[in-house]
Parts: sequence; C-alpha cells; structure tokens
Amino acid sequence: MGLNLGILIILLFMYLIPIILNFIAIISCKKPYKKREILGTSIISTLFYCIYSYSLMSTSVFNAFIDKYKHNDGNFFVEIEPNFIGMPQIIFVFLIHFTILYVLCRLFLERSDINVRN
Repeated sequence: MGLNLGILIILLFMYLIPIILNFIAIISCKKPYKKREILGTSIISTLFYCIYSYSLMSTSVFNAFIDKYKHNDGNFFVEIEPNFIGMPQIIFVFLIHFTILYVLCRLFLERSDINVRN
C-alpha cells in the first residue's frame, strides 16, 4: 500500500490545520492571549511540521510523489523542494504560523469598543 496523497491534502496538514487548531486553542482559553502563547503554539506547530515532513519524506513513494508534481514545458519549470525540513523551510513555516496566528488574534480577539456604534 503506497502513499496516495494529493498536494492539497499535504498542504492542509502542513500549513492550514495547525494554524486553525492553534487559533481555536487560544480562543478557548478564558484569559486574554499573550504574544508568548502565540510564540509557543507556533513553535509547537513547527515541531509538528518537522515530524510530519520527516515521516512523509521517509516513505518509499516520496520521490515518485515529488516527480508527479514536477512540471516543465520548456519555458516554465516548477518542482516541489524534496527537502521539507531544510532550515530555510523551517524558518518559513515558523514565520507563516506566527504571523497568521498573530494577525488572527489581533483581528478577532482585540476588539475595541471605541469605534462601535450602538
């Protein structure tokens, strides 16, 4: 039985689902959020990303998966980076998780009643 995941499923598990779960965790806390909580959940999400990526890269069909989503038409070339846990990728994932979670918290959890009209 081989790995038969689409690129959309992989992206959901790597990027979107951890951000959503972190935001739900911060919302479910009764106290106001703090930036260190966002930092902590972003670090945990990045560790989850590393574990998930390592397990994905360790499968026997990973190279076939990479080749499946490679595209070359002569003028245009797109491929998936085969090393999901390289340092630039880990920094990118951490910054994405932290930034999006921070913006979501600022937008939805720091509501000011100053500009609200009754």
